[in-house]
Amino acid sequence: MFVKIWKDEILTTFNSLIHFIVWHLIKKYQVQLSNPVLIYQMGKVASSSIYESIKATGNVNVFHLHRLNPENIKQVKQEHLLRGASPPDEKLGHYLYKNLILSNRDQIKIISLVREPIGRNISAYFQNLKSFEFIKNAHQTIEIDQMIEKFLRNYSHNVPLTWFDNELHATVGIDVYKNIFLQKQGYQIIHEPPYNLLIMRHDLYDPLKENLIRDFLNLKSFHLLRTNVSSSKEYAEKYKEFITSIKIPVEYSERMLSSKYASHFFSDEELFDIHRKWTGVQQT
Repeated sequence: MFVKIWKDEILTTFNSLIHFIVWHLIKKYQVQLSNPVLIYQMGKVASSSIYESIKATGNVNVFHLHRLNPENIKQVKQEHLLRGASPPDEKLGHYLYKNLILSNRDQIKIISLVREPIGRNISAYFQNLKSFEFIKNAHQTIEIDQMIEKFLRNYSHNVPLTWFDNELHATVGIDVYKNIFLQKQGYQIIHEPPYNLLIMRHDLYDPLKENLIRDFLNLKSFHLLRTNVSSSKEYAEKYKEFITSIKIPVEYSERMLSSKYASHFFSDEELFDIHRKWTGVQQT
């Protein structure tokens, strides 16, 4: 009997906590869902700077997230738990998927960015090194050759190759690959009601990004702030050492750069240069 009462009390407490979280999210976001702007992309493509800069204007209901797809959110949570890490906070993704994406609102603007996949993966691995390796002060204590080995062996390298299919297409229905991307131009606007999507390359000059975002969001003026930059982080020196030390295996580079993702957003000449940069090998 006492066990049943104890279980009932735990269940009641848990349900109350869930209701509080939902209430808190509704209270926080419900008045902000009109004319929303989503900064929605894979990690480590300079999206934090864009989000913080738009937020600083004070005129835009802007949200920043990497995942909306409930299946991906669930998978990432399970992956973290399996390796003993704390899962990322995905409450915003859950809330927006249910109350924004599934609600068929009149207009939603999305800004997404792309980056060449090898550099993107290295940057993401470095930023999350502690959660991958479970070592305190991991950037200081793990030797560079060990980091390189662990990166090549353990990191989820397919994230940039599959993000547009598994996230953007799966949640809002936009298939970027059926639209021609002008690689020399480096950006694209896709209109598929109720969505307007601005895609930009990570390596565009900041003045061009500023102009594109200003016009896309109908702002009078817009300037980018620099945030979440690897060169300013505590591991900056180790990151530079990693970049100069690593020689990416040719097979890995060819797999990443021959992908649908890479060939859609980057020209053959650019992919040749990226391959040579990371492998030190000329393509034949």
